[in-house]
Amino acid sequence: MWTCYGLMGYWPFYVFGMVSQYDLGFADGWSVMLLGAIGVLIPSPGGIGSYHYIAITALVTIWGVTQATAVSYAVFTHGGQLILYASLGFAVLVLDGTSWKELTMARKKSSE
Repeated sequence: MWTCYGLMGYWPFYVFGMVSQYDLGFADGWSVMLLGAIGVLIPSPGGIGSYHYIAITALVTIWGVTQATAVSYAVFTHGGQLILYASLGFAVLVLDGTSWKELTMARKKSSE
């Protein structure tokens, strides 16, 4: 999971050309993700807004990235993480042998 966080912080630097333009490396991507984790801790639905604010502010003030690029980075990484972890979670359920029927039955039992 931590490797995925690190790669998700670093890989978008390539997508948005930030590696060459701002000389950002893996440690910088990791740092942005760690700072963004603080944004997720703030009570908000799924870190929406708070993660973006902290990631954008960090990229602009610490690394000198333009506002537009920082916003693109924040939206891309947040959406990418959502898709990645939902997909991995579903894959683990399938590999574990858990069926959708078992999940709905367990939910019904827990609500009774």
